[in-house]
Amino acid sequence: MQWVVTRLKIIHKLPEDTNAALVKVHKTLTGSTLEEFYEHVDAAIAATGIMLKKKDNKKDR
Repeated sequence: MQWVVTRLKIIHKLPEDTNAALVKVHKTLTGSTLEEFYEHVDAAIAATGIMLKKKDNKKDR
């Protein structure tokens, strides 16, 4: 459970708009549905500006 406290400490050090989105993701990690988790992850990705790349199957060959 120490990692939960550590994760929250890191999240609370971030700017307020990013912080709010990531706290929602953190809360969905325990006992929520995957749909709810994905919904909050999408919002967190948008708030943080992280760009995710799609898997390139040609590189895997």
